Amino acid sequence: MTDSIFSPASPKQEMMMKAAENVQITVIGGAAGSGKSYILQLIPLLFMDCPKAQCLMFRRTTPQITGQGGIWDTAKGIYQQLPKEYRPRIREKAMEAIFPNMVNGVGDGMKVKYSHMQNENDKFN
Repeated sequence: MTDSIFSPASPKQEMMMKAAENVQITVIGGAAGSGKSYILQLIPLLFMDCPKAQCLMFRRTTPQITGQGGIWDTAKGIYQQLPKEYRPRIREKAMEAIFPNMVNGVGDGMKVKYSHMQNENDKFN
């Protein structure tokens, strides 16, 4: 088995990866099929050595997250191909990926969580 390589697939995706290294909030827009979901799953990998890092990814509805080809499928497809020592623990029901602590190997590391924001009151969740 060969090692998988994950990298930006376009100049726009590369620009997003570079910008994400220097900001706390990233907002991405664009046409369907332009690779936003893919690049969003790579950005958290920039922060794997920061065990307190947390990433929250939203879609309007849960089916947009969990549906075939949604960001949850995209994330699992990428994260499950990482080398074993970097592979996150996937919590299906909670829709989160919890990475190993890359600093000292003790406890959990970075967490990436997926949630919806369909209704105004969802902002309190």
